[in-house]
Amino acid sequence: AGNAPGAWPDTLTRVPFWAFQRDDVYAAEQERIFRGAAWHYLCLEGDIPEPGDYRTTFVGDAPVIVARDSDGSINAFENRCAHRGALICLDDKGKAKKDFACVYHAWTYNLKGDLTGVAFQKGVKGKGGMAPDFKLSDHGPRKLRVARLHGLVFGTFSDETPELEAYLGQEITSRIARVLKDRKPVVIGRYTQGLPNNWKLYVENVKDSY
Repeated sequence: AGNAPGAWPDTLTRVPFWAFQRDDVYAAEQERIFRGAAWHYLCLEGDIPEPGDYRTTFVGDAPVIVARDSDGSINAFENRCAHRGALICLDDKGKAKKDFACVYHAWTYNLKGDLTGVAFQKGVKGKGGMAPDFKLSDHGPRKLRVARLHGLVFGTFSDETPELEAYLGQEITSRIARVLKDRKPVVIGRYTQGLPNNWKLYVENVKDSY
């Protein structure tokens, strides 16, 4: 009985495998952690140094776009079109972007994640189109709150998440400052699926250093 899904005897000292395999546990993690009141690392400011630069990443299983707007602000929003849920952006990164257009039905979003255009919104020759009361401002992907700390960019889906420095605490923020304050990290290589394409084994880097 101690190995049955859902059983958690008092003598248990390790997380049982079933906890990593249950759909309800996975769904709870996504909701409470990744969409809950927590900050998540998104990218470096150095990844998107100029207006129009963007990166795509994930917060849990939610795809996210991080983009620098023309005013220098950094915005993050879910990489899912509000129309049919298709990916808005298919690339890992890019530059000089003015907007994003979903490849499915060409709904267009600005660098803040606002819906700015809908193909055939008025229909064609008086037929079809969106309802008369359709408003662009009522539709769009979920947006994240964004905070920056010494060149690190964080995001959260929750309005209840405390301010970033309060959330991290003095001990952690001071350690980040010790490494990154008044410095501009240089991004080397192109990242794909969370790993740079020049990633090597430790022994390979040692060999190349000679």
